[in-house]
Amino acid sequence: MPKQQLDDALEQLVSAELIFRRGTPPDAEYKFKHALVQDAAYSTLLKSKRQQLHARIAQVLEQQFPGTGETQPELLAHHCTQGGLIEKAIVYRHRAGRQAMTRSAVVEAVVQLTQALELTGSLPSGADRDQQELDVQITLGAAFIATKGFTAPEVKMAYERARELCRQRADHPEFPAVLYGLFLYHMHRSGPHVAYEVGKELLSSAEQQQDTAACAVGHRCLAVSSLFGGNQKLALTHFEQALAFHRRAESWSPRVSVAL
Repeated sequence: MPKQQLDDALEQLVSAELIFRRGTPPDAEYKFKHALVQDAAYSTLLKSKRQQLHARIAQVLEQQFPGTGETQPELLAHHCTQGGLIEKAIVYRHRAGRQAMTRSAVVEAVVQLTQALELTGSLPSGADRDQQELDVQITLGAAFIATKGFTAPEVKMAYERARELCRQRADHPEFPAVLYGLFLYHMHRSGPHVAYEVGKELLSSAEQQQDTAACAVGHRCLAVSSLFGGNQKLALTHFEQALAFHRRAESWSPRVSVAL
């Protein structure tokens, strides 16, 4: 639509009091008078046309307002989802979920991350799809811990699925973080003996990757589970090894930043 026609159409809508204008054209902002009016107008558009408009809005926001992806990822996630830009929608919903976690808005985080996870099912099979799902599952597991507690079945589901994805590649760098999340679940739900076995797998993965910091975490997991399992001597051995690795390691921050 030519600009003059667009301006005339907007002026007619303002005169009819269907929309409100704030500011002076061409920098004015327009808003529907009522959500029902907006819904009615939206419903008259064909699905294909709506998808095109959402995709175009996402493109304009990315190109002309590049900071939007960082400050309002949920906005871009919405338009990308409705515009059929699935891969971008997953990225923005994941980002929105992570940002919500940093604000302690954990319920909002779960909503965004759950939607991101659902969208991964629309992607073709392959390494890229698996990596996107893995990233979401790890963050979602931490969000479920924050909202439902260590022992929630959703926590187990998220980390079990993440472990399955990591096992497709023996040296996956996310494997220790995934196993740490699973260790926390079993330590609080299944007991120290089950948690100990997960700790062993974590330590084995860290040793294979020669990840000194992750080795420290692995020994700490084994120390804690041994201590609560009644084996103080073994616990002391692992605590000493954890301390030794910690002193040698650079910082390692698993994406499950919670204490035992």
